Amino acid sequence: MRGKVALIVGLLSSPLVATASSVTYDFTGTVTSAQGIYGSIADGTKVTGTYTIDLSNAGVHSTGTFGSSTSLWTALEESGANLGTLPSSAYVFSSTASVAGFSYTTSGPGTAVSESFVQNAGGPNTYTGQETQQTDAVTFTQSTFGILNTNGTAPYSSAGLPVFSAVTSGSGSFTSKSLGVTSSVSYQLTGLTPVPLPTSIWLLVSALGGLAALAPRKLAA
Repeated sequence: MRGKVALIVGLLSSPLVATASSVTYDFTGTVTSAQGIYGSIADGTKVTGTYTIDLSNAGVHSTGTFGSSTSLWTALEESGANLGTLPSSAYVFSSTASVAGFSYTTSGPGTAVSESFVQNAGGPNTYTGQETQQTDAVTFTQSTFGILNTNGTAPYSSAGLPVFSAVTSGSGSFTSKSLGVTSSVSYQLTGLTPVPLPTSIWLLVSALGGLAALAPRKLAA
């Protein structure tokens, strides 16, 4: 029986536990404006991509109670030389995007500043996410998204994650600045869907439940 209990403990300390705090969403949208190297992209062109949110990476400069619908909160991670720390890729928010043959992916942490957050800074009817990776004063990449509900319902859950069914409008963007040229794409969100966990993960969760049932129980006196 000790061997079975040890196996349960080993599985519970596996990467599954850390992975569970990171949630990825597929999004779709349509371009509303584009400039710089993206200037050839026509308005109305379809954009697809992902947002990944991991509130467990939020650092000491975060504020409020994540997911509160009665007060302001920010889940923030920041690092880099400008802040006197080593750059960290433990992002609260990161993204990818693909449109008209162009692509964007949150880069490795900016050496000068790496910042990522989600928050309801506009009030309980808003939810925004942003990440910025800056290498120097004039070179950076950035992506953002925001959703809004004007009907009085917070567009996020009590866990601090977006709820697209409660959204009346949404938008996003990605930007890069290099050699004095700023290039960006802005888009209107048309869909936001959580990516399901792989079947293998659910099978492992079921196995953990079964193993837990084998653990010895203290008999009632």
